Amino acid sequence: MSNNVKKIIGVSIIVIVLLTIVTCVVMINNRKRKEEDKLYSTLNTVAKDYYRDYYYKVVLGNNEVTRSTKAEQLKDTGIKLSLRDLAQYKINDEDSVLSKFKNYQNGSDCDYDNTKITIYPVYPYGSENVRVESNIVCGF
Repeated sequence: MSNNVKKIIGVSIIVIVLLTIVTCVVMINNRKRKEEDKLYSTLNTVAKDYYRDYYYKVVLGNNEVTRSTKAEQLKDTGIKLSLRDLAQYKINDEDSVLSKFKNYQNGSDCDYDNTKITIYPVYPYGSENVRVESNIVCGF
């Protein structure tokens, strides 16, 4: 074989190896992002359920005017909770909420006390009108 053919084969092998490595890295990052997005989505759903089913109905009062007024006062500061606190509103179902939050890599539980959410009521301050910010501590 001539030197040109050997160079072309060598370069081709290097390109194939690099493409394989890049593809593997992208797939691993996509899986990680997908798993983290799934946890954030679940946490946001639990937070919205908490606000709608408990906080809005029980804590903010028993009529629409009172609820709207109190919710408007929280629009900037928000309602701050840990995942553990959030799960406790499901009195008989706390463990099923917490069991959804595991590190997908090793199966260990997320940090229920340092995983935090903040629920911000937004205009028109109804039971579904919230914005949720969350930070999951799960060892990723």
